[in-house]
Amino acid sequence: MPLHAVRIRSGMSSTVETEDGRSLVDMTGGLGTLILGYAHPRVTEAIRSQAGTLVHASYPTMPFAGYEAIASWLAERFTGSAAGPFASALFNSGAEAVENAMKIAGWVTGRPSFITLRAGFHGRSVGASALTYRAVPYRAGLSFAMPRVVHLANPEFEQGVPPGQNEPQKDPAILADAILSEIEGAGVTASAIAAIVVEPIQGEGGIRKLTASYWSALRLLARRSGALLISDEIQSGCGRTGTWFPSWIAGEEPDIVVSGKALGGGLPLSAISAPEAMLRGLMRGALGGTMGGNPLACAAGLATVAEIKEADLMANAGRIEARFRAAFATLAGQRVGDSDIRLRAHGAMLAIEFSERPGASPGSAGALVQSALRGTLQRGALALRGGESGGTLRMLPALTITEDELDRGLLAARAAIADLAP
Repeated sequence: MPLHAVRIRSGMSSTVETEDGRSLVDMTGGLGTLILGYAHPRVTEAIRSQAGTLVHASYPTMPFAGYEAIASWLAERFTGSAAGPFASALFNSGAEAVENAMKIAGWVTGRPSFITLRAGFHGRSVGASALTYRAVPYRAGLSFAMPRVVHLANPEFEQGVPPGQNEPQKDPAILADAILSEIEGAGVTASAIAAIVVEPIQGEGGIRKLTASYWSALRLLARRSGALLISDEIQSGCGRTGTWFPSWIAGEEPDIVVSGKALGGGLPLSAISAPEAMLRGLMRGALGGTMGGNPLACAAGLATVAEIKEADLMANAGRIEARFRAAFATLAGQRVGDSDIRLRAHGAMLAIEFSERPGASPGSAGALVQSALRGTLQRGALALRGGESGGTLRMLPALTITEDELDRGLLAARAAIADLAP
């Protein structure tokens, strides 16, 4: 069942028109996919032009330039890696890319187990849903073919500090030892770990960024155990946070980067990027797919990343975050029902968390978010929910959102939340 009880018929910039004639500001960005908004002229022209020459070709059978261009662009983002030059392979969905990253890890290490984090989201296919934290609805009844996965219970996320201060950090070596103890307590030995798969900034988990020390601890643990570190940047990548990919939180390189969503500019496109030497060791035909890296999607993707760079749109991520924080400054820390409001933002990844107080009724924060979403819609804007228990209102606006659209979307959500206060 859709989150919002509206049916849209068209979109322009960050505004959609519904079938019943309403005009709504879309703060969901197509679940983070529409980083240039709706009907961006550069993207639509690229699709139109490509459709007149080559709509489909299966790259494993017949190579073509568009696939190679977007794969090369991705590989260039990770130059300077200690592991040597990177290469990329293209797929359709984020889940498909995660599945293939898991396949590579199993192939390279010969191991069966995976480590990931509480509240993470990695997709709905069999392997990806095993990594996804919530059993319901993502993997209920599907345990027949699940790989062995340990969800770490206490990942460390940035808590937010005043401007000019730094997040407190811990010794990565001590953290790595504690993480390994937790893994072994779950019945998995270090020698059985194929990969550690994490989002450097959790999306559905509530826009939570790992601390630099925790990321370094995961990198250290992967090196010590011989496992791979896989960074899932399907939602946080492609410029959304003000940088192409936030994997290098502490100057620590992942072994594989998974990207998607915004990469295709609204069309299905995802990718894995890894050292050439690692991919070269795979059996011929191990990666690929009939539709992966479709010419239309590659054309849209190339137009999208070119526009982000040439129009300096990543600078807008900081402006969106600043406007968000200003709009909600007076609500931060306020009590609503049995919850306290907390703000989190990383560029154009925005979250208002309803943090349940001790003794609060289970699920009360989730109910508040549902009410806030309805109120936001009534005031003319669309938002998302997130967080472990659904207690976070989440927004993923396009980098091209106009100031008027952004203000209308933020003020709609702010008014809806203010109405919930006693």
